[in-house]
Amino acid sequence: MTLGKMFCGLAVTYYPDFPLEGINFKEIYHLMRDPLRMNLMVDLMVAEIKYKGWHRTANKVVMPQSKGFIWGPLLALKLDMGCVMLRKPGKLPADRIVKKDYTLQYSKDT
Repeated sequence: MTLGKMFCGLAVTYYPDFPLEGINFKEIYHLMRDPLRMNLMVDLMVAEIKYKGWHRTANKVVMPQSKGFIWGPLLALKLDMGCVMLRKPGKLPADRIVKKDYTLQYSKDT
């Protein structure tokens, strides 16, 4: 683990077995309060994306609701890409929606 990842990780609060046993919730509130850590976190994500070569085959950053709406635009700007928002049902007019069912660690959703 790099020093930068450790620095960012110290600002994350971990809640084991929340909301269900076997799920480990990570609260990023303190990470986001600190502009130095937040900027470093985005730089670390961009570095990982470039290291894996994903930026060569993608032209958009997909942003799942709701934390994706925080990180997505920041990543997109640094990667020189646009964004696509993934919203939960009922958040947009019906003519603008493409639906896809998926399974989470502890439930199913659309």
